[in-house]
Amino acid sequence: MPKSSQDWVEKERGGVSLYIILGVIFLIVLLSAAAVGFIVFRPDSADGEQGAPTAVPIYYEAGEFVTDLADDGAAGWYIRVSMQFVVFGQDSVSELDSIQSQVTHTIYKIMRNKTVGEVKGDEGMESLSVEIREAVNYLLSKGEVVEVYFTEFIVSR
Repeated sequence: MPKSSQDWVEKERGGVSLYIILGVIFLIVLLSAAAVGFIVFRPDSADGEQGAPTAVPIYYEAGEFVTDLADDGAAGWYIRVSMQFVVFGQDSVSELDSIQSQVTHTIYKIMRNKTVGEVKGDEGMESLSVEIREAVNYLLSKGEVVEVYFTEFIVSR
């Protein structure tokens, strides 16, 4: 038991001071956690627009193409491909629909000028894909073909 009321008051002040110090430490930890959470979990945006929806790719069915290959001493070879174009936005699809004849003509023109050696293997397929993509993009005024995927690719006699 305290000897005097003065000892009791001093003991009470020490207890209250301890609670104040613990409260301040808890508040600092809570604010630090909130700041770290805000920095780590905030939405990032490359162009400064937060919450902007990302574009969804559209797979445009370009069709099936069968034609003879250019004669490089190995007559009778043909190529048959089916392909899809990857585009973004309905405007690109509408534009491709409106110039479908030009796209088909351009693809056949490219394929007929290829030899067996130019289209065989992975490198030949990739090279043809890039050439078709660039040629179709040249025809487009608004949209863009981002990628050309072959769903069928056959080179045979």
